[in-house]
Amino acid sequence: MTEIKILEIINYYRSIGDININIQGYKIEYIIRITKYCNEWCLFCSTNLTKTEIEFLILKEIINYAISKYKEYSITFCLSWWEPTLYSQFHDLIDYLYHNGCFIKVQTNAVLFASPLFIKKYLPYKDKIRFFVSFHSHICKVYNMLTQSTHYSKAIKWIIHLYQNFPHWSVKLNLVINKYNYNQYWEYLVFLKKVFWPFTWRIHLVFSIIYPNKSNHKKFLVPYDCIVQLINLHPHSFNNDITIDYGFWWFCQLPYCFFSQLVINRWEVIPIGVDVNVWDENMMKTTKCAQCVYQQKCMGIPKIYFEQFWESAIIPITWEI
Repeated sequence: MTEIKILEIINYYRSIGDININIQGYKIEYIIRITKYCNEWCLFCSTNLTKTEIEFLILKEIINYAISKYKEYSITFCLSWWEPTLYSQFHDLIDYLYHNGCFIKVQTNAVLFASPLFIKKYLPYKDKIRFFVSFHSHICKVYNMLTQSTHYSKAIKWIIHLYQNFPHWSVKLNLVINKYNYNQYWEYLVFLKKVFWPFTWRIHLVFSIIYPNKSNHKKFLVPYDCIVQLINLHPHSFNNDITIDYGFWWFCQLPYCFFSQLVINRWEVIPIGVDVNVWDENMMKTTKCAQCVYQQKCMGIPKIYFEQFWESAIIPITWEI
């Protein structure tokens, strides 16, 4: 396949949001949605599930192109949602990336990792593979309601399996904050330490928010100022046992005015590589945004959020920080 043809394919998938490319220094990350189906049905999910996937031969061409073009770079391929482990040639893809020197991230609900046989297949790649595991509540009823599944009893098991078989730094838990787990955040952290601490000496938690693009998302939204208060209470760790990262860029960029209210390391959580010139029909700016010195850099707020909470909490920044 010619380079021009490969670029056409990459640009097509970028145009529909199935490929994102982030470059930081000499590190490059390809975030690819390799599947469009899942084995959980999270109520706050921003995607529409279909039984389609990117062909393995096309993925190989993209990988080969990245390796040849960025020879001096550390290359990571992030295999993203919906549920990448359901990809028809998932093992072949992991094997191909590994033997071509790429680092691998897998965003997963880890349902299949409840099986020791499934885990065993990926142990040879553990020095280059990382897992981001969704675990949206420590309460059985809430977990099963949010994921529209009965997987809670297995969830604990498969996370423990990952901790037991892979280095602690290769496993991060992902919590998407929403109305039904927001008030249990402290108890959630206590639960993580109690249940998983015997299997790892460090727990990494990625704290994310909803990208609201469907009308039914309204009932799951938490006001941004409440999220800021939550972060200020638990900035980056919990009793030095749980490291907390703020992955806002995974689902939705917070307006800059909310970042300005963060007490500790507030600008570290601003997404890198976000192109604010790319039109997103789900985002908007209010009349207050015109008063902000960062209006050209900020993507604004989701329309659905505005419909739910209006702009009362938005405080324009009138000075550069």
